[in-house]
Amino acid sequence: MRFFIGDSRSESLALYGNLSDADYFTNVGMSIFEVTEVRAGNLNLREQITLEEKLEQKQYGKIYLILRLNELGTGTAQSWSDTYADVVAQIRKEQLDTIIYLQSILPVSAENDNPNDAINNAAVQDHNRALEHMADPAQQIYYLNVAEAVTDANGCLNAAYTSDGIHLLENSLYLWEDYLKAHAVLPDAADASVIS
Repeated sequence: MRFFIGDSRSESLALYGNLSDADYFTNVGMSIFEVTEVRAGNLNLREQITLEEKLEQKQYGKIYLILRLNELGTGTAQSWSDTYADVVAQIRKEQLDTIIYLQSILPVSAENDNPNDAINNAAVQDHNRALEHMADPAQQIYYLNVAEAVTDANGCLNAAYTSDGIHLLENSLYLWEDYLKAHAVLPDAADASVIS
């Protein structure tokens, strides 16, 4: 079973996506700094539990983590990276055999890309590079650049896929879902580049 941990973007997958065999721990505005403390869950089940409680409920085959846009203006890059690594370690402690995917942060549209604002695509790219460095195939932790499925030629969120410059439209979620399906790592693959 797939398990998604994330903010409002992941909530869209829970509410409007078409992924079968999926569970969710999502909350609007949730950041990496609070994911282990906040009470959230699967909106479809009206859950309000902690991440630890959720992870104790069942063993997941694949866990997809995508958090960061909400906290681009808080903390330092190092504090963010350290906290992210701590959250991944906690997930691994509860889910020893699962594959963990660190999904890239989705960029904002060109209209929302303000270099003078905390949330901008240069910051998104910097943090995505840090996520990529956190990947450790030997520990079944992989980086997925899902952003490339929804960006335009300039690396911004494609305006055709969004109404607010941040969230994907309901009819664009399939691009994200298809990317995840196409880049799934086979659990016992000797070569991590093998996809199912």
